Amino acid sequence: MNKLGTALLSASALLVAGTAAAELPEWTYGQVGYYQADSFGAEQTDGFTLDASLGFLDIWHIQAGFIDGSLGIGPIQNDFDGWNVTVGAHPAINEKSQLVVQASYFDTSYDGGEGSAFGNKAGRDGYGIGVGVRTNVTDKVEASAIASWSDSSFDGQASDELDGDSATNVSVTLGGRYNWTKDFSTGATVVIGDPVILSGFESSSNSMNLDLRWTFGGFSL
Repeated sequence: MNKLGTALLSASALLVAGTAAAELPEWTYGQVGYYQADSFGAEQTDGFTLDASLGFLDIWHIQAGFIDGSLGIGPIQNDFDGWNVTVGAHPAINEKSQLVVQASYFDTSYDGGEGSAFGNKAGRDGYGIGVGVRTNVTDKVEASAIASWSDSSFDGQASDELDGDSATNVSVTLGGRYNWTKDFSTGATVVIGDPVILSGFESSSNSMNLDLRWTFGGFSL
């Protein structure tokens, strides 16, 4: 993926920027993003994302996400879309860092049409758990790292090659964010071993999401 190295360098640069004191990260926000991932053919895997998060009861959060894109797999592109819901806790480790423990459910549909590598339609759903750290390095810069495990299965719409199969996956999500104002920020998130790209069918893949986020600072149920 031609932009993965650039994203990693940008995230690293964010970690050393600024010197001001930081508070704990906020958990109530909405964001839009551009997604790109490794491809298994000549076509590019990319898409658009929508995500929302709500903090509640001081240390809890619930999140929902949606993705719509095209999967570069084999000689042609395959449309896909999916959604996920995550519930977790984020107790403080110190004055600027939080432990993140969460569980998620996801559902993704792939529509390849004639000539697709996995048949006309395939569905993938499952659940996952994750643990990691989210921290405000400074008042302008945020960093996060979360390791996740997921288990997924393919439904009856898939081709014979996929129908009834299941797959487990381990991934690592690395994030960097710059807060231009108290509420507006831009971020880069890299997933090493992204299961959205049919991990377990072709091979593991890496992805990147660049986002624009609006945070509702101080808002929590």
